[in-house]
Amino acid sequence: MLELGYGLKWSRSGVGRAWERLGNLAAPTCQRLPSRLPQSPVVWLDDTGWRVGAQPQNLRVLLSEQVTVYLIEPHRGYAEAAAILGEDYAGFLVHDGARCFHGLEQALHPSCLEHLIRRCREMTRMASAAAARFPLAVRRLLQQGLELRDRYRQGSLSGHGLAVATGRQRLAKHLRRQPPHLFTFLRCPGWKAANHVAERTVRPASCAPAGSRAKMPSGSWSICCVPLIPSCWRSLRPHSRPELPHQSLAAAPL
Repeated sequence: MLELGYGLKWSRSGVGRAWERLGNLAAPTCQRLPSRLPQSPVVWLDDTGWRVGAQPQNLRVLLSEQVTVYLIEPHRGYAEAAAILGEDYAGFLVHDGARCFHGLEQALHPSCLEHLIRRCREMTRMASAAAARFPLAVRRLLQQGLELRDRYRQGSLSGHGLAVATGRQRLAKHLRRQPPHLFTFLRCPGWKAANHVAERTVRPASCAPAGSRAKMPSGSWSICCVPLIPSCWRSLRPHSRPELPHQSLAAAPL
């Protein structure tokens, strides 16, 4: 496309070396970005699979109102998240509900309902009529919660009615660890019931240009340069920062 449209000729290794040089220039700035995250009242987190030298790795994004940080890590776990945010992080940590992130016990963990509704939808498609009753019931409960949120926003539901409805949380197994956080969007009006902020942010980095997969000694390019450039680029673009529901945070029962 570049050659046909602009007369530019390139190779995988050439693009890889160009990005490596750019990553080296961005490194000093990127090294300072993670220190800003623990002071943020809200951090969105998501990750996806990655490969370094054909070995499975984890590509993670953490972003706040001010900064965006991409990391490539060998594992997806509590230790990796705590190394960035600190074990005593006490803000809102928005993620997909993975058990490992609940190790940050002082943080509040608003549930991403989109993940749960999608999981229920997939289970319903594959299950028999009898087995589908449970995911259908869970999906109906979650959607009723979203409807309550909309009614409250429209003024057709009082604050007392919202508080009564929020207490009806009966979910099994996968949901048992999330009851305090599942209906955060009801207790904090204006809060989004999804983690799409981090999901949209991690997706571009996971689709790195072809040159980024070029073979480098010991996989150093993929580990060092892929997180650096997107982290600087996202953090320096004001319009790319997520919108923070300030009023919701002020009203949240901590």
